[in-house]
Amino acid sequence: MTFHKMCLVFSAVLACTAALAVQVMGLNVKNWQNLYNEGARLFDKMDAKGLTSHMTRDWKSFGPEGKLRESGNELERMTKSFAGLKSMHAQFKVLSVRADRNGVVVHVSSIFSIVTKPGPDKKTHRILQKAVSNDKWVQKNGNWLMAENRIVKESNTMDGKPMPADGG
Repeated sequence: MTFHKMCLVFSAVLACTAALAVQVMGLNVKNWQNLYNEGARLFDKMDAKGLTSHMTRDWKSFGPEGKLRESGNELERMTKSFAGLKSMHAQFKVLSVRADRNGVVVHVSSIFSIVTKPGPDKKTHRILQKAVSNDKWVQKNGNWLMAENRIVKESNTMDGKPMPADGG
């Protein structure tokens, strides 16, 4: 084998090894948990800009029934939502990670503890949102971005009483 051919083979082996390393790292639950922990910190700070920097421009959210709930200008929607809140605390637990066509699907449970600012009734309210979702992530320019949030199951309470999951 000539030196040139040996270099080509070595380069191909390195490329395959690097691709495998990215794939394995992409399926590592601990790595994804770290990313979701960062998301929790951004939710706790109600940092809409920071959160949307981890989402694709065409991000979508679907309810358990498969109906599209949210898409479009997520920065604007989050900023408006956060303006009505006094505080928020988010917790995520990554349950599993699997490869999917064009990306990765993270199966995750979430809990949001929210305190609203006084509304028309002049009272603050405590909202507890619990959900399990399958989040689709894609890699763009070396960064993982959430493309879809598909809620599998959810429950919501306001001041300890059940409330509709879609806020309606």
